[in-house]
Amino acid sequence: MLAPLTDTRPDGIVFLGTPATAARCLSLMLESGVGVDLVVTAEPKRRGRGSALMKTPVHELAAAQGIPVLHDLVGLIPQLESRGGVWLGVVVAYGRMIPQEILARVPLVNLHFSLLPRWRGAAPVERAILAGDEQVGVCVMRVVEALDEGDVYARVAIPVGANEDVEGLRDRLCVLGTAELVRLLGTGWGKPEPQVGETTYAKKITKEERHLSFGASAGQVARTVRIGGAFGEFAGQRIKVVTAHVWDSEESVDRWPVGEVRVVGRRVVVACGEGHLVLDRVQPAGKSVMSAGDWWNGVASTLGSARFD
Repeated sequence: MLAPLTDTRPDGIVFLGTPATAARCLSLMLESGVGVDLVVTAEPKRRGRGSALMKTPVHELAAAQGIPVLHDLVGLIPQLESRGGVWLGVVVAYGRMIPQEILARVPLVNLHFSLLPRWRGAAPVERAILAGDEQVGVCVMRVVEALDEGDVYARVAIPVGANEDVEGLRDRLCVLGTAELVRLLGTGWGKPEPQVGETTYAKKITKEERHLSFGASAGQVARTVRIGGAFGEFAGQRIKVVTAHVWDSEESVDRWPVGEVRVVGRRVVVACGEGHLVLDRVQPAGKSVMSAGDWWNGVASTLGSARFD
């Protein structure tokens, strides 16, 4: 049984979220004039040995705005009951399943960054990019006990830019989704639509999936770079590829061994299993992000030529 979601303007809103994307949505809500009275987010954590405790981005924003923060759902119901009134929960990338006892007491809606039922789960934007989806979207959906299976109150679809990375795409979806949420808060929820179509799941991206395999097509390698954190091994050292794009020039070039790096004109180009990839920005181990040209000028004098393993 779910707590009823009515068109009555809530007396209070509790926001559940954790990462920077959730903080962006919370900020947009506040900027639009929607009051948020309570936040639930993960506890501060240490990022490295001996480092200070780091608050989540949502916690940082809530603290700056003077919004009370809880770090788990155990104390949520007593908090809401002590304050009284009608409450609504807004969930954005909270990262934890909501127990049934909470769903039965508080109506919750979720901003999910996919066109449900495609890409239910933890990494919908990354999976859409890896799959080469030409459009993605955001849904305002009802939170139910099953993973991302709730009815949808609003959905917005947008095309994916040819070289758009995960951060830019997710930010666009955040802006659009928050606008839809604010609109629904003003006009009423209306009748939701059940999810229809083939269901796919967006599992969390693994470290292995971020490892670049240049035996794949240049398009697939570029999509891996676009989800962030892509890396390869070059001359025995790990190097991150921060930005890159498929070389679509009509210039005629000879094929060379897969993974080998060459300079063509002013471009730093890697041969792939199909096509070529132009490296734009890279980050060698222990160094800052730099242009691929500067990186290659530094290694070419000592290596002459080399390839990604």
